[in-house]
Amino acid sequence: MGLRSRHLRGELMDDPALNAEEHVQALNGLRRINTVTNSYSALWKPIRDLARQTSSPLRVLELACGSGDNLLTLKKRALRENLNLELTGLDLSPTAIQTAKLRSSSASLPIEFMTGDALWTAPSQNFGDERFDVVYCSLFLHHLSNDDAVRLLTTMKLLARRLVLVSDLLRTTAGYLYAFIGTRLLSRSYVVHTDGPRSVEAAFSLKEVQQLSHRAGLGGATVHRFWPERYLLRWESGQDESC
Repeated sequence: MGLRSRHLRGELMDDPALNAEEHVQALNGLRRINTVTNSYSALWKPIRDLARQTSSPLRVLELACGSGDNLLTLKKRALRENLNLELTGLDLSPTAIQTAKLRSSSASLPIEFMTGDALWTAPSQNFGDERFDVVYCSLFLHHLSNDDAVRLLTTMKLLARRLVLVSDLLRTTAGYLYAFIGTRLLSRSYVVHTDGPRSVEAAFSLKEVQQLSHRAGLGGATVHRFWPERYLLRWESGQDESC
């Protein structure tokens, strides 16, 4: 199958009927992959820089947070650098949220986790009038149709006072090979083995991500790639939306 255009197939991790034990095994496999690839750094740097500019707590929200890998890592790094981050994670999966709560509790890291749908059109259904300084998602956009991806980006803009970040896979041949080989080297989960290559097939190109950001009103957003075949979209409140 070629990679010139997106091929969006249902991923096993998105199946509500997935056995809880297999789900947890898959989450563990993804954690190992993200640790080896150090995918957290792309998110940490802009959040760290923003936190250094303010004396008040920086409120950060992750949509589709899974079992909390990113948030736990951000909190640990913030504590090491004496930065005050108030972190919240939202995910549709009760299994993922339960795992995240257990992990944060056992590590004595105060992070709020809640079950909810990141694609609800009205953010107030999840958060009322709450807004966050930073709203981000990681490895989630490729799960969505183009229209749903625009809906998500629009919601992120509404929720973010200062910064929107999106980190995800690129649809490239190299990315597909990394996913196929890496998932088998770093995890025994058949869910991860299946979903890894499917994720790359469903991922966006840099040009497509830029087009989605414009449709969502994120004018002036920047998109850059980083290893291994991933990208980071960044939009700051107040950027010229005519760009």
